[in-house]
Order: sequence, then C-alpha cells, then structure tokens
Amino acid sequence: MLYRAYGLILSSSHRIPELAPVGRGRAALRLQFERGTLAGQRWYGASPRPQEDGRPWLIVSRRGELLRMQFRTLADFVWDPMTRTLTAFRRGGTPAQTIRHLALDQALPLVLGHEGFTVLHASACVTPAGTVAFLGPTGAGKSTMAAAFGATGCPVIADDAVLLTQRGNADLIAVPAYAGSRLWSDVLPVVDPRRRGASRGRTKRRLGRHDRTLRFAKDPAPLRRVYLLKPRKGTDVLIEPLSRRDSLIELIKHTYVLEVRDRAHLLAHFDRLTRDCVPLGIRMLTYPHDVAMLPRVCAAILADASSA
Repeated sequence: MLYRAYGLILSSSHRIPELAPVGRGRAALRLQFERGTLAGQRWYGASPRPQEDGRPWLIVSRRGELLRMQFRTLADFVWDPMTRTLTAFRRGGTPAQTIRHLALDQALPLVLGHEGFTVLHASACVTPAGTVAFLGPTGAGKSTMAAAFGATGCPVIADDAVLLTQRGNADLIAVPAYAGSRLWSDVLPVVDPRRRGASRGRTKRRLGRHDRTLRFAKDPAPLRRVYLLKPRKGTDVLIEPLSRRDSLIELIKHTYVLEVRDRAHLLAHFDRLTRDCVPLGIRMLTYPHDVAMLPRVCAAILADASSA
C-alpha cells in the first residue's frame, strides 16, 4: 500500500488510516509493522533523551548501520538506511493507533532529519498573512494555535512536525505533513462549537482527514514567520524578535535529530539551520494561557506577520 506524508511517498506493510492512499509512484521509504521484539540483540552507544522529570522519553542506539529508537515501554523502531525501511516493534499491549502515532509524528520525522531534511518540532498553518509556524515544548500550545487558525478556515500544514525545504535561493518552504491533528478536549469547542460539553475530562482527541472540522493543506507554501510560544498568566500578548544567536539555539532545541553523538550529522544539521532558517528569524510570542483569548492572540499574529 502506498501513502503520502511529508511530501514523500511511503509504502507500508499495513493499512495506515491516518494517511491518504496514493494510486501509484515510487516509494522513498518503507514502513513495516511487526509484533516481535528485539530481545536478545545487542545495541551500542545508547543516547537517552530526558523529559522534564529526568526520565528518558526516547533512547537511541545503533548496531552497525541500523539505528534503534526505544519509546519507553510503548514500542521500538529500527531504521535500516540500506533498505530504507523503518520497522515498528510493538511492545506489550500498546494500541495500534499509538504505534501509528509514534511512527508518523516521532520516528519518521527523526529519520527524515537524519536523512538530511530540516524538520521542526512545530505546528504550522497558512494564514491570510502567509504561512506561520509555532515552536515550543510539549504543552506550549502548538497544536492549539494551529487549530485556532484552522477554525477560521486557514489550512493546517502540520500538527507536530514541519518539514522545510529551500526553493532556489529565496523562499523557505513548509511541506504539508499529513491530514491529522491531536487536540485536548477542552480546545475542541474552539475549533467546532458543536462539541461544547461533549467530552468529559481532559483527553486527547485526533482530528483526521475524514473529519471536516479542520482544513489541511495539500500544497507546500512559503514560510513567513516562526514563533516561539511562551504561555503565561495574564491578558497581554507580546511579540518580540530573538537575536540570531538565540534563534539558532531555539531551532537546535526544536528540531528532530536522531543521532546527537554523530558529529558529521550534527555539523550538517547546524549548517542547514544557520543557512536556511536563522535568516528568517524567530519571534517570541508571549500570550495568555487561556483558550478564550485565542482570537486576540491570532489577531496579534496576523498583524505581526503582515508586517514581514
């Protein structure tokens, strides 16, 4: 089965309902889903990625050319660059939907970053003032901000990973990821008022290509602005540019990098960011952490992006 994601054609051993099927084409890589485990195999150079509480959310290791990604107790993924195959190994009773989420929103962006693409840990949407992207750690409001614009009819380019490419020596282009967004239940009424009071408790809900609540972009678009989200209490909305140095630091923090111990890959990664992304600049967006204030925040972003 063939699918399209991040501007590439993928083949898969299993059906992926989150992605739109492609009738024909040459696959850039293959996704494979297995039920077995990697028990008994030796892997080297383990590199943990800690969360805020210090516990690793991801451990990367290698065996020869193979690269392994361990996502806690949920799943293992192995990238084989020789066969260009990304294999998912399901752990315990992890739901199939969770495996697909990890594959599309974590493992695949990490692999694409390793293969020479620039992939921001960000959301993005096409606004009347141009395409804008939102950086920030988990919980900063990236998906919420893109969905707030999406509620006004703006096409969403990506929910969690934005692939960037250069067009000639000019525009930096944001490539659509796939038609999917994961939102907290208390944000859903902002996107679709009919959902007000429909959910009990604060849970994550996925909006996909069969859900007409949001529009999802189909074509790449020039990137106009990048905003680093800083939610806080209060009512003020403040937008201020970061220096080139701070812009590079934030871009490094918010891009998908698979091997942090591989000097050659890191240097190539830093070079791409410095050459392509830093000249665009990043703006710090300090905004009220209040769903009711989203229309005001969106208006401030549009005014700022229009001045670019």
